[in-house]
Amino acid sequence: MQNFSNGLIKYQKILKGVRNASQLFIAKSISFMTKTIFNIPETLNRAHELKRNNKIEEAIALLEEVNLNVEHDSVIRVLIWFLMDTLNYKRVAELPHAQKYDAASYVIAKGFLDGNLSSEDPICLEGHQVLDNVAFISMVKDEEDIIFYNLLWHYALGLRKFFLIDNLSTDRTLEYIKLFERLFEDSQVFILHDPVVAHYQGKKVTGACRFAMSLWDNLEWLVLTDADEFLCPKQPLHKIFDGIPKTIDAIVASKSFYNLVDGDSVEEDDLFFRRIGHRTPVTHTSSKVIMRANLQFNVSQGNHHIFAQDGKEISNYTSSLDLTYREFRMRSYPHHKKKVMNGGVAIAAAKQQGFMQVGGEHWEAVYNLYLKEGDVGLRRHLQNCINNSSRQTSIYDPLPLDKVIEKMDASKKISFLIGKD
Repeated sequence: MQNFSNGLIKYQKILKGVRNASQLFIAKSISFMTKTIFNIPETLNRAHELKRNNKIEEAIALLEEVNLNVEHDSVIRVLIWFLMDTLNYKRVAELPHAQKYDAASYVIAKGFLDGNLSSEDPICLEGHQVLDNVAFISMVKDEEDIIFYNLLWHYALGLRKFFLIDNLSTDRTLEYIKLFERLFEDSQVFILHDPVVAHYQGKKVTGACRFAMSLWDNLEWLVLTDADEFLCPKQPLHKIFDGIPKTIDAIVASKSFYNLVDGDSVEEDDLFFRRIGHRTPVTHTSSKVIMRANLQFNVSQGNHHIFAQDGKEISNYTSSLDLTYREFRMRSYPHHKKKVMNGGVAIAAAKQQGFMQVGGEHWEAVYNLYLKEGDVGLRRHLQNCINNSSRQTSIYDPLPLDKVIEKMDASKKISFLIGKD
């Protein structure tokens, strides 16, 4: 009887195994058949349409359904972007393959999930050492109101090597760069004159990085910064860089935006950092990379990602809680008009040369508005931006550039004031 019972149990286990195997086979078959019916381009178009119609949760649900059945890079990337836009950092951090397809967003989501990236600690302006192994890389065009202060700020953080690409500036940008070079003789300033109007920043910055690495062969880090972006550490930069493991290829820095709000002057009647003092909390939007000096790396458009030579994005990012950017993206009406016109012309030139994925779609739309309606339309657009910024959560926290200026010795300050006349 005991033998019969044992045999029956074994038989039941065999049947269960057969059933499980059958179920697994059926599940795999269904999954395979399901994958064949998804139209990925149609899905992505539908998701973007839903987002444009303020139905982003429906768009996310659609993409998540597809992602459950198909591992597709475009679907996962768009899903991550939408989740980040809705501040769903937990879902990004838990999303299968997120790190594989968008490592930069993944590490920022993890950082925000820790609850530290948005903290409002003061900027560290003391204790910085000279950073001989770090270079500042920037592409500039018509930035006369800000470029000297940007260079001065990063000089105060310990940077001494500056590689600047000047893209046909027509104002006093070059004059102020050379003034900085004269006043701070221990800095090394290399200016590359870029005669190409077309907007393909990624390729140009990649070339500048390789040039800088050839020029200064001891470089370990490259700070990729626009003229309106100010790196804001919570401790001395040398300590931050020294604490990054050698296995990390790039730091992803989150950003806070200084915006014009109601009551701010839109004319250049005072220095930008004295007129504009309200900024957003730190956000993942438009985060930038600070990358290891590596000749094999390529910089993406906008300095947001790093790619290897085979076109795959690197995955060894980190997001330091002690390092963010602050950006002055709209500083006055004259600056706004100049930025819109320069951007529109550069994007059109790039497309004429066959570079279709050049970014800047928003600026292209505003440029077309200017062509159609002139200053009236452009001033209305700027006022709409101010109205939107005034309704958003903001922090009154002016960038402490006056403290940096105060540290300049008297002779430098006098020479600077004379140079500005």
